[in-house]
Amino acid sequence: MERQGLRSLILDELNLNDRLAQRHGFFYNTGIVIILVCTGASTVLGGLQGSYPIPLWVVPVLSAIASLVVGVDRSLQLGARWIHHRHLKASYESLRIRLMTLDYIDGEKQADEINKIRAELVGLPKEWVELPGSEGISGDISGGT
Repeated sequence: MERQGLRSLILDELNLNDRLAQRHGFFYNTGIVIILVCTGASTVLGGLQGSYPIPLWVVPVLSAIASLVVGVDRSLQLGARWIHHRHLKASYESLRIRLMTLDYIDGEKQADEINKIRAELVGLPKEWVELPGSEGISGDISGGT
């Protein structure tokens, strides 16, 4: 029963970190594409402005959009958050695999391994405090007092 509870907790955390990693990764990579497209287009269109009838406002607007997306990315630290959640996901996945392999360990060593897994599982939420962009977080985030 203890193993099932640990397994359930690990799977819940694994799924949460997977969703957060996907969300932060999507926004980070989308932002990078927008930045590259806007800066590339503003560079090309800026060079063509005298030769072709390109409105004067196009190049500054593209540059402003790129600057805005860079500012949002830097302030939210989406890339660092994406990497952080991928790291946590890998840690939870490692614990899940170790829990699955307990059937192949002797009974006495099994109890020791469960205690090690539990200790690592308790330590992982402390890494949430180190989440990039969360300098204001303080206190116990594990639900205790």
